[in-house]
Amino acid sequence: MKAFRVVIRACVVAWFVNAYGWRYLFAAPWSRTGTRASLKGRMLAELFESLGGAYIKIGQVLSSRPDLLGAQITEPLSRLQDSVRPFRFELVTELIHKEFNKPLDDVFQTFDRVPCSSASVAQVHRATLPSGAEVAVKLRRPGIVEAVETDLILWNSLASVIGRLPGMRMTPVRQVFGEIGALVQAQLDFRQEAANQLTFLKNFSDNSEVRVPKLYLAWCTEAVITMEYFDALVKVSELTPESLPSKSAVLMSLRALYKMVFVDGLTHADMHPGNVFYRADGKFVLLDFGMVARLNGEELVDFAFFFFGMVTNNGQECARVIDKTASHRRPGFRYDEFEAAVSKVIARHAAKRASEFEVAKFAFDIFDVQRRCGIRGSTAFTATILSFVVFEGILKQVDPHLDFQSEARRFLPTILGRLIAKPKPAAAAVAATA
Repeated sequence: MKAFRVVIRACVVAWFVNAYGWRYLFAAPWSRTGTRASLKGRMLAELFESLGGAYIKIGQVLSSRPDLLGAQITEPLSRLQDSVRPFRFELVTELIHKEFNKPLDDVFQTFDRVPCSSASVAQVHRATLPSGAEVAVKLRRPGIVEAVETDLILWNSLASVIGRLPGMRMTPVRQVFGEIGALVQAQLDFRQEAANQLTFLKNFSDNSEVRVPKLYLAWCTEAVITMEYFDALVKVSELTPESLPSKSAVLMSLRALYKMVFVDGLTHADMHPGNVFYRADGKFVLLDFGMVARLNGEELVDFAFFFFGMVTNNGQECARVIDKTASHRRPGFRYDEFEAAVSKVIARHAAKRASEFEVAKFAFDIFDVQRRCGIRGSTAFTATILSFVVFEGILKQVDPHLDFQSEARRFLPTILGRLIAKPKPAAAAVAATA
């Protein structure tokens, strides 16, 4: 059955690329500007959507990685973040019975048949525990683990083919594809997601302005997460500067991000508008902890120095840190050219007024320099920087004049002092887990 599924998937891919042409779709270097790059992004979105299953999740992960593909290509892929069709309620009851060895009515006092949300890996239902507590129950899609296993066979085969194309032999295609595949697989074990959520609960236990749903561990398994139900959540797209009690709610959210990155070394790495909300009272709510970025020990110090270099117009320091922590350099990489290009980007953005500075534009310019110079940054750094990019887009919908740099200048010197003074444990690589 697995072999048959792979063959069918391969036929779909072969038809797709034959229709559009290998040389056009995967030609390197990829055009990342203008209509050609945008068309490639739309083509990839159509391909992943037609393959379904794990490929929708792969497309979602790629849509959050402009450092790999460029913003013009990843933007069309972002539509794959939208809700997908929920699975049948009969499968819900079967899953509950399998995980708890009891009928659904014996596990929950009430259980809504219609899900609150539905995505490529899971869907969420509102329910009530026997104690009367209102909960949200996140259920893994039946068959998704097997689907991912078989789809990644084809995914790895694609990596081998693309890596042999002219112009791609100097690019670590298999490494990149392997990293994306690992991210997809990691989000399938809800026990790890629950462990991440427990850590975030602990990290923000003394902050009444940041809300993380508490877990009901007796109702959590590898395929089910049961957590506190939050009502009255406001989508970011529905926010206006007048819709919150005060702008201090936005500043508090930014400080929560800085705490994640520079104090805890554990950052929510999937902060799209479906996972980040406000409540009517201005409290900041985080959901879905399947993907996180960890910066430990020396990595955390390096990232703090990189960020401080960004806000103090020190391009040489930023280039040094990127080079020190790089995961790949192509043959012939020239550090002097890279340092000059990074310094030029840093100087250009540092000269902007606070109202003009955008983390997203800065990050995409840095990613573009890395691609042109042939250096690939640390996965930990990339995931953390992209958290800033996504979060900036969220916060500036509420407060367009929010000054990321000014807050960082007040925050970072103290943090750097603490980090340098602390004994440094062994650095750990980024973990993007489910």
